[in-house]
Amino acid sequence: MNKKMLDRLRLILKICFILLLIGFLTFLIFPGLFFSSIKTYNAQSIRIIFLLLIMVLIFTKLYIKEKAKAITVTDTVTSGPNSEWFRAEAEKLFKRHGTKGYSIIQIDIDKFKFVNRRYGFSEGDKLLKYIHDMLNLNTHENELSARLLGDWFVMLINSSKRGDIISRVEKIINDISCYPDVSSKKFKVAVKCGIYILKAKKETVNGAIEKAIIAGRSVMSGYNSSYAFYDERLANSIIDAKQLEDRIGEAIKDGEFFVVFQPKYCLNNKEIYGAEALVRWNHPERGLMLPAEFIPIFEKNGFIVSLDRYVFEMVCKQIRWWLDNDYHIVPISVNVSQVNLYKTDFVKDFIGILGKHCIPSEYIELEFTESAIFENQIALHKIIKEFKSKGIALAIDDFGSGYSCLSLLGIMPFDTVKIDRRFLSGNFNTNSGRVVIKKIVELVNTIGMRVVIEGVETDEQADFLKNIGCNIVQGYLFSPPVTIECFNKLINNIAEKIQLL
Repeated sequence: MNKKMLDRLRLILKICFILLLIGFLTFLIFPGLFFSSIKTYNAQSIRIIFLLLIMVLIFTKLYIKEKAKAITVTDTVTSGPNSEWFRAEAEKLFKRHGTKGYSIIQIDIDKFKFVNRRYGFSEGDKLLKYIHDMLNLNTHENELSARLLGDWFVMLINSSKRGDIISRVEKIINDISCYPDVSSKKFKVAVKCGIYILKAKKETVNGAIEKAIIAGRSVMSGYNSSYAFYDERLANSIIDAKQLEDRIGEAIKDGEFFVVFQPKYCLNNKEIYGAEALVRWNHPERGLMLPAEFIPIFEKNGFIVSLDRYVFEMVCKQIRWWLDNDYHIVPISVNVSQVNLYKTDFVKDFIGILGKHCIPSEYIELEFTESAIFENQIALHKIIKEFKSKGIALAIDDFGSGYSCLSLLGIMPFDTVKIDRRFLSGNFNTNSGRVVIKKIVELVNTIGMRVVIEGVETDEQADFLKNIGCNIVQGYLFSPPVTIECFNKLINNIAEKIQLL
């Protein structure tokens, strides 16, 4: 029974009650009207019938009132308790037992929007119901669980020892990950959990939930489920992130974000082969900020989409300036966050920017991280096809940084494989490690892709890479990221050399 049905029943009940009251009063005032047509019943019988009907109406009203109360504390999707019920019941538990010994766990389904978009809202609702059932099974006596909102759930557990909490959280994560395949497609359910152990005697339920949410926000999105505990440093970092978020619009408007280029060099002739565009933030109060300080924040709040577009447009403007001023032009690679893969207008938008500035496609390369490719293979297939049809080169960035799935090289038609700096530094100092690097380079060359290795910092590394067939490198041995003005001088020197030849 839903709210609309209850409202209708209330209206019918009111009408029936009014009609019955009118009839009863009429019988008391004008009994002759009834006895003239109903001769087989006496006055006492009529009174009893009216009283019984009134009692039925009263009990019906009480029933509807109870149902209405149940609806206000029932979640419309899971049919279980909602956040209002959770807060009220948690307050009751705290009054009876106190807050000491309790912990709040906030559970967030990672990339839940992808489920809705890929498989439909009905499948998304099934997943929410499944998680509700799993949490319910893991809820013990004097504990609570409910859907908070959207794809967020919350639990109150009777435990304050980190080891016990971790064991329970890991069991919950394992139970949730056993969700049956969505529409017979392989889909791994990953969740992010924020945990807050209640300490203050007068702690409020809302305050505890908020701290669990803060802890959950610190967990990075990824292929696997994870969790984090709340602490004050975390709260300060959230405040810090919020301050950066609040300045985003103004920062773009005031031109605080700017692009630098790190050249890629060809080992055969030691000339610039291309460059990678990297973003920096010249914050008015904090000074120069590197990507590691703000990119993770922007990936969480979705602003990275706007920033990627901004950087891409800046690169296209610069290439247009080079074309108009007869500079020697090398291909520029631009990083693309995986958040863009969920935007339906992503490809159209980027191709539109290229067309707006009349940039030949051979001067642009888009880099997708290995993790983004691994997690979004279905969505990426279509995107790759569209970009390739326009002649835009595509690269796997950070290869070897964690996933290292060699099967991607055969499945995805990329043009370039960029081997991560950590892969080079982690394997270079051992014989077996060098063999691994050599075999990866040989494999990539054999299947017709270009190899670029990042983080080259010594002559020994450069000589080794040249000898194994990796001719394009990027790293501080040759050049750090430089401003556009410095990069202009570098490529202008190339142009002068070409003219001399």
